[in-house]
Amino acid sequence: MSLEPTSPSDPTSHAAWRILDANANRCAEALRTWEEYVRFVRESPPLTASLKEARHQLASVLDRLPWERRLAARNVEEDPGTRETTESEHRREQPADVARAAAARASQALRCLEEYSKLVCPGLSDSFEQLRYAVYALEQRTFGQPERHGTLADVRVCLLADCRQVLDQIVPQVEAYLDAGAAMIQLRDKETDDRELLRAARELCRVRPQGLLVIVNDRPDIAAIADTDGVHVGQEDLPAAEARRIVGPTRLVGVSTHEVGQLSAAVQQGADYVGFGPVFPTPTKDFTQFVGPVETERMTERSPLPLFAIGGITPDNLAELIDAGVGRVAVSSAVWNSRDPLETLCKITNDLRRVPLTREWEVLRRG
Repeated sequence: MSLEPTSPSDPTSHAAWRILDANANRCAEALRTWEEYVRFVRESPPLTASLKEARHQLASVLDRLPWERRLAARNVEEDPGTRETTESEHRREQPADVARAAAARASQALRCLEEYSKLVCPGLSDSFEQLRYAVYALEQRTFGQPERHGTLADVRVCLLADCRQVLDQIVPQVEAYLDAGAAMIQLRDKETDDRELLRAARELCRVRPQGLLVIVNDRPDIAAIADTDGVHVGQEDLPAAEARRIVGPTRLVGVSTHEVGQLSAAVQQGADYVGFGPVFPTPTKDFTQFVGPVETERMTERSPLPLFAIGGITPDNLAELIDAGVGRVAVSSAVWNSRDPLETLCKITNDLRRVPLTREWEVLRRG
């Protein structure tokens, strides 16, 4: 593959090299500016690592464009673009505004690199295109999540319920369940058929008051059709990234995790929150190992996403999690098997409110 133009004096080729040089610099600068935002403002290790990797990928591709040719084509003094600015370029109100502008510059520069490289080095066009798509995904991870995350800011309890519990108990008194602390209700029913699951999801969405999140377990298709607030997937279900393609950019995607590698994968795939467990033995799942409060505390501290402890949690053992700094839980049997589900739910919620939100979550709330 030859990188040299057909003729050194070809004005079209010379202009192409000037464009490639300008956009190579623009893209590298934009990615670095964006990376500083996710590193120092968002304090997000996964996003920082992804932006760093994008910079390295850009450098690797640019290595195949001779730097000497790019430098020889550079002519800053006669570049009219250096003297033209707009008012919006001088106005930034928040660090996020700086990062959004940088992200836009990066994708625009990559498009130019992709197209103009076809004139002097067609073989590189595909590499620039792949990097452009990667930047699009990073833009969504950086700026799409905080808006969704805001809906989770005050959620302490995720109440797991099957179709019968939703239709017979929650729907008739949904306000009471929300007042008791069930700000998120996850419809989880592996025994029913698709039509009944869809009916329960739709009915719950129909009556949901403001402040209540409706999540469907395992089924992103049902979540999209019923217009729920999101979907929750397990380790044997669709990956979070694939679930996102079905439910779209505005709905929440949660992931069940059992160890640190699964947590990291969920973060990288763009999950909005995670469940972690089972913390204690539970009658609803067949597990032989339990993570316990100590490991749950460790995972809560390192998770950049809201983490809901799950598995065998009751009002009696909740104090162990609270002492460990766990402020969010998912519960099922403890509520539904109690004498008074609303009273039990209210007690769990009030106890959890003694735990402050994590530092990482405060960073995400700021966007």
